[in-house]
Amino acid sequence: MTPTALIFDLDGVITDTAEYHYQAWQRLADEEGLPFDRAANENCRGISRRESLLVVLGGRPATEEQMQTMMARKQGYYEESLDQIGPDDLLPGVAGLLDALDAAGIPYALASASKNARPVCERLGIAGRLAALADGYSVERQKPHPDLFRFAAAGLGVAAANCLVVEDAAAGVEAALAAGMPALALGPADRFGGLLADGRVTRRDDLRDVTLDELAAAAAFDPGWHVVQSGFDPATQHHMETIFTLGNGAFATRGTFEEGYPGESALTLAHGVWDDMPIVFTELVNLPNWLRLTITIDGDDFRLDQGRVLDFQRYTDLRAGVLRRAVLWQAPNGKTVDLHFERFIAYPRRHVAAIRLLVTAVSHPCAVVVRAAIDGHVANQDLLHLNLEEQGKSGDTVWLRARTRHTQRALAVAAALSAETSADNGTERAADLCAGQPALLATADLKPGQTLQLDKLVAITTDRDPPAGHAPATGEAPASWPAPWPK
Repeated sequence: MTPTALIFDLDGVITDTAEYHYQAWQRLADEEGLPFDRAANENCRGISRRESLLVVLGGRPATEEQMQTMMARKQGYYEESLDQIGPDDLLPGVAGLLDALDAAGIPYALASASKNARPVCERLGIAGRLAALADGYSVERQKPHPDLFRFAAAGLGVAAANCLVVEDAAAGVEAALAAGMPALALGPADRFGGLLADGRVTRRDDLRDVTLDELAAAAAFDPGWHVVQSGFDPATQHHMETIFTLGNGAFATRGTFEEGYPGESALTLAHGVWDDMPIVFTELVNLPNWLRLTITIDGDDFRLDQGRVLDFQRYTDLRAGVLRRAVLWQAPNGKTVDLHFERFIAYPRRHVAAIRLLVTAVSHPCAVVVRAAIDGHVANQDLLHLNLEEQGKSGDTVWLRARTRHTQRALAVAAALSAETSADNGTERAADLCAGQPALLATADLKPGQTLQLDKLVAITTDRDPPAGHAPATGEAPASWPAPWPK
């Protein structure tokens, strides 16, 4: 198998404009009396012009007007050097690879933070071969954020999860992984540090003699470290909920979908939280569902039992302890969106769990509304174990407190939500304190290629946990307690 599509960075991958950037920054630094060299320039790879200037400044203060002037000077120096670029400046291996991709019918795009990407591609003679181009004008948040690569995937019209990114910068590899894409990293190993330990990153020195088989291997999952489900089959959903369970020893959650599914068995169990039941003595109590995300696309709820599932992929990364799911979905209204979910339950901070959601508009502009809730209306196969006591909102956090009906164990769940978009129109935020299901809401209007990112941070605790700073007596509890909750 080969990737559905490839997304290339420009500088240092397609052509060596990275050298021209370095020369322009070095000239500016020399004029300003700033220390700067090739080692410092490594930190400028893959990031925006403003972020690169901050690297060059090295902490020296500058006003916004001064920064704008310096960026304009550097850009002028860089553009002067672009007049030298032509088709012969494609890096070794690039021309042959593009020919092989064309012959195989594999589309490819370019995604670069450079605002000169389009004219550079025209000078190189490859602009007409690109199926899509994303540049510094396409999104507000640049690498290492995922927005630029997801913009390119939307332009290609393919599922982001099926794109292989080719990058030469650590920030670009981080962006690819954040976008839910595997990456082929080009350059020396020390440039990428710990990123090479990720099972979705492959490294080689350059693109000389690269084959489609190598690209397929770079896009593939490492079977030793990934549990993978390709394609959605409703008949296996209940079994997959078990397969994709996550836990940390303090609590565990079945692999149900955040948006829900008919007949699901949503279940979160915490160590030591029991309650009485008929016939037998006790059972672990199903805690409030912290996963719940209701996602609406122009009035249509995202659910896999409605609309069309165009592409589906779910896998557990056993190295990181993260569950990921990617869905290319067409709503009943005909609009297509690309959704990426990440979920983890923290090990060192045993009360904490989190969900990240990326929603990218693909085919049409759309209004996206996400309701991130704590669902207290839960049971153990229709047997209710919880009395819901209190709920509320404090700052950017909603919370819910409950108590088991018979054993009187107290518990609480809190959730916070952050939201950003790849555009400059931002998001709107609100709270909804529906009885038994307090929630935080985020809304955004997305144009094709734009992405909404939401991070839901959750904390779960029970009365078995000591207050902060309490040192339990010997035999009372484990000697090492979790760190305090994050704010």
